Amino acid sequence: MKRKIVKALAAAGLALCAATTAQAAYVGTTPASNDVIGIAEGWFGANLYLIAGAATTITVEFIGKEAGYTNRFYLEGAERFNTGALPGSTVDVLVDPGLIDFAFFSNMGSGNPLAASVTNGSNQDPVTNLLNYFITFDDNVVNGSTPSSGQTVLIALDDTGAGPDDNHDDMVIRLTISNGGFQVPEPGTLALLGLGALAAGLARRRQIKA
Repeated sequence: MKRKIVKALAAAGLALCAATTAQAAYVGTTPASNDVIGIAEGWFGANLYLIAGAATTITVEFIGKEAGYTNRFYLEGAERFNTGALPGSTVDVLVDPGLIDFAFFSNMGSGNPLAASVTNGSNQDPVTNLLNYFITFDDNVVNGSTPSSGQTVLIALDDTGAGPDDNHDDMVIRLTISNGGFQVPEPGTLALLGLGALAAGLARRRQIKA
C-alpha cells in the first residue's frame, strides 16, 4: 500500500509538471471599451481551478453581456445562464474541487445554440480568433501584476463577433465562494507543485526503505 501511495504522488507530480506546457496563461488587460466590466487586468489563456477540501457551493451570477449572439454558460453539465438573463441573477451550484467543469456555448449567428464552444481546461489564446475567455479577480488597477487566486472571480467571454470590438464583454459571469477559493495556476506555480509532490514521494520512499 505504501509503495502505491509513493507511485501516486510521483504520478501526480509528473502530471502537474506536464500541465505547465498546456497552460500558457499570461497577464493582460481588457480595454476601457469593455461595456460590462470596463478596464480590468487579469489572465488570458488561463483555466480556473477550485481549491477546497470537498465539494462546495459556488454562487454563479450573470453580470451582463454586449453580444448580439445567444451565448450560454454551463456549469456541472447544466445551463445556468444565457444572454437573455437579467443582470444580477444568481444560482447556487455544488462543485467539486479541481478543474471546474464549465463551458461557454455560442450560436455564432447560425441558429444552432451549440455551434461553437470553449471549455475550461482548453481555453484559447485570444489571437486565435476562436471563442475564449478572460479571467480577473476583480482587478481594476493596471500595473502589470494581477492576483492569481481569490474567492470572487469574473469570467468574461469573447465570442469573436463584432470584428474589432474584441474586448471580452460578450457574456460575463461572476463566481463567488466562501468556503475555499479559486485559482489560476501560473506555469511556475504548477511546476513548483509538481516538484513538491515528487519530493514528497521520494521522501516517503526513503522512509519506507529505512
